[in-house]
Amino acid sequence: MFLALLTLASADDNWTTEAAELLRWPGEVTDNPIVVSVEPGTQVEVLFVDGERVRVRLDSNLGWVDASALTAEAPDQPSLLDGIELD
Repeated sequence: MFLALLTLASADDNWTTEAAELLRWPGEVTDNPIVVSVEPGTQVEVLFVDGERVRVRLDSNLGWVDASALTAEAPDQPSLLDGIELD
């Protein structure tokens, strides 16, 4: 029954849109340790979605993050020509 409440997603890459903390447990838990903190633009692998909470993998770390902190759109990659004025 619990699995019926989950929206299963294929393992897709997403990126964080803001600094975020991957938490050990989903939702509001009194003692919910931070697995790892991530910077904006960090690529994570989405394992599945449970409402507004998303289970992700970052390297060997697994954790939960708010869906609002993720995007499927890769951040712009800096160009080698950024900051160079061309005449």
